[in-house]
Amino acid sequence: NVGALMLRDELMDQNGDMVDLYDFAGQGKYIVLVITAMWSGPDQMLADAIAFNNNSSFGTAPQKVADGDIYWINIMDVDISGNQASLTDLQDWYANYPNPLVPVLADNISADFAGLYFDTGWPTILVFDENMQFVTGPTSTDFWAALTFVDTL
Repeated sequence: NVGALMLRDELMDQNGDMVDLYDFAGQGKYIVLVITAMWSGPDQMLADAIAFNNNSSFGTAPQKVADGDIYWINIMDVDISGNQASLTDLQDWYANYPNPLVPVLADNISADFAGLYFDTGWPTILVFDENMQFVTGPTSTDFWAALTFVDTL
């Protein structure tokens, strides 16, 4: 629901470090969470656009990430075989789509971001404000509502 607080948890990043998502709060920026599956073609295309700022099909999001105007956080739900993502999976993803501004985090059973937020397909893109309150995500009429919102910023 709009205004609901983001789940608070620590997730492992591509360096093996634990990241508290609330460390991104209070910085005056929107936080975009992208729940991905390693095997998903659309997820790979979006990650490529964000990593290399090279695809206008995703609106202004790639440029806004490159300019540091928004936080973009990739939460990897499953690996290529549908299993929980491992550190090696995160490192492989980051090697293919490197961007020092975009952490790649592993979802885990205790947090289960995918179970809580996944909606209709890969990738699921959600926007939270600097207070960690939900702003928008996929709707019944606009799967890409989060990117549409980012375009308005």
